[in-house]
Amino acid sequence: MPFSPLKPTAAQWGAIAVAALGFAYVLMGLEDDRTGRRPVPDSHGTTLEYLEGSEEKLTIDDVAALPQSRWHPWSIAGFAPATKPKNVLWARVRLRNAEARQLEGVLTDGEHYVDRADCYFHAPGEEGVWRQMRSGEWTPAVQKAIWGRETAFSIIVPARGEQAVYLRYEDFFAVWLEVVWWPQDTLFHAMQLRQTLAEGLYFGTLLALLFYNAILWIKLRLPPTGSYLLYLGSFTLFMFFCRSVPQWFGWAVGSPWVESFLNTFLSASAVFLLSFAGLLLDLPRYLPRTAVWLRRLRALLIVLAAASLVAPWARLTSMLVIPGLLVVVAHVAVFGAAVAARRVGAPQASYFMLAIGALFAGVAPAFFYWIGSVPLPDAGRVVMAGSAMEMLLLAVLISERIGFIQQEKIAAQKALLVEAEQREIMQEAYADDLALEVRERTADLERASADKDRILTVLGHDLRSPLTGLTRSAEHLAGRANGDESMRTFLTEAVQTGRGLLLLIEDLVMWARLRAGTGQVTVHPLGAVAAPVFALQSFQAAASGIVMEIQVPDELMVKTDLVPTQALLRNLLSNALKAARYKVWVEATHLPEGVRVAVRDDGQGLPASLEAALIAANPERLPSMGGLGLRLCLEISRALDLKLGVVPIDGGGTEFRFILPTATS
Repeated sequence: MPFSPLKPTAAQWGAIAVAALGFAYVLMGLEDDRTGRRPVPDSHGTTLEYLEGSEEKLTIDDVAALPQSRWHPWSIAGFAPATKPKNVLWARVRLRNAEARQLEGVLTDGEHYVDRADCYFHAPGEEGVWRQMRSGEWTPAVQKAIWGRETAFSIIVPARGEQAVYLRYEDFFAVWLEVVWWPQDTLFHAMQLRQTLAEGLYFGTLLALLFYNAILWIKLRLPPTGSYLLYLGSFTLFMFFCRSVPQWFGWAVGSPWVESFLNTFLSASAVFLLSFAGLLLDLPRYLPRTAVWLRRLRALLIVLAAASLVAPWARLTSMLVIPGLLVVVAHVAVFGAAVAARRVGAPQASYFMLAIGALFAGVAPAFFYWIGSVPLPDAGRVVMAGSAMEMLLLAVLISERIGFIQQEKIAAQKALLVEAEQREIMQEAYADDLALEVRERTADLERASADKDRILTVLGHDLRSPLTGLTRSAEHLAGRANGDESMRTFLTEAVQTGRGLLLLIEDLVMWARLRAGTGQVTVHPLGAVAAPVFALQSFQAAASGIVMEIQVPDELMVKTDLVPTQALLRNLLSNALKAARYKVWVEATHLPEGVRVAVRDDGQGLPASLEAALIAANPERLPSMGGLGLRLCLEISRALDLKLGVVPIDGGGTEFRFILPTATS
């Protein structure tokens, strides 16, 4: 996802400047206060000598008995000639006190990185008895002469006298001889307190950034945040061992494991820095070839990190100088990639260059220390300040990127809201158009349906008159065809066909009337309503050999539309005659709610699907076969507001029933 270039405000630049000044003051001002510190040898007569050819098996008595010719003066800090293979070195310090009071001071190693240091001296009044104290990285803090990470010993120098102190150094790689004398132990402890406060601020800042970005990564899972989190964590561990912080927690660890851990975490930090740069600068998009080379460099650093971790076991400690050099190459490559990415328009490249530049500014003194022009403590403090500013700037960069992502989300949500509003307006307009179109089409369908019903009515009337004439002529000719039996049979079938067609026409006309909603409800005797139907269907019953049993009292009066009621009864009776085996019953019963008319047959009964459709009173569910009869019955019952009931008969048969409203005569 592309990001817009970062443009910090004046307030942001001001906050960054305040942070830089704060770190500079604490790490290079407050912690740099070395009041009361005297490098040995000094102008007060204190001397430092080393024993050339120090043998490992020499005891303090052996060393003290050696002639002065074996001792050589040492005036500058540096690597002293030590005896291999354990790099053992004996040194002698003569502390002189010109004051009239005794001095209670502290004799320290300038860099506190020696593996082991033993201190021997005669306490005042204890001539001939050697007092021994121990310190160094491999010595647990509780066993040290002075608790903490410092290689330090409390020494008392008598008034206007001197104190000879013998130091035995032992280190895995080499002995760095730099002795410092603090005539006042209170000033030494004050220096320790300032160091603790300054480094507490430094590591507190790194841990706060680590915790904050861990929460961000857990919540957002933004890939650059994860890479920055790993970079920050591995670099924090590197500084943790670099500043000998494990000594504060009682963890005694020295060479070569300290160097192994340092190179492992330093290489890991470079690996994660390369990943972070690739993601933040979007190098695969802007500089694909550079991204490929950085991936190869990252793979090489991963191998070196693993090799550094196992170097002490594999006896490959000589290779521990390689990862540091390659880490420098990685930082230079990242800075160069940021410059190239800025030229091709990659977002946030300028700010990334500033962050890496802060780290370079901090690492530069380490280079000068390497060539011997800057003391290690000074170089370490500047590295801490530069790395703290780099981590802080990169954290600000991450927060700005997250802020931009939030702005993009807000803009996208606003765009979605606008789009939703536009869609709603379009849907409303479309709904209005659709409603108008539906009303127009509905009106057209209603007109077409009305036209169809009128055409059916007209066709029914037009067809009924000639068909009635033909049927009556056939009846007349059938009555006169006494001699010709075949002619009489033909005319009789013609009469039956004509009557069937007339009934079909009547049904069609009736259906059209029902669709048109025309009709007239009047009072009729039920016998008068049913008599024409029985007379009409008697011919079908006689032809089929079916007995019709009629029980319709003449005194029953009903209030109904005559023609539809007759059509309903006629269709039910016709269907019963078709389904019956021997007999059909028609019964009319007076009930409190009206007159119930029932038509029953003794046939096989209705199919389950047809019976379910009739019970549901839904013409649409009726099977397509079976003609117009049952469908018309449902239409008539619905038009007359009657409930057409269907009751299966035990032993076979079906009964249809409906109730007509009762009326007075």
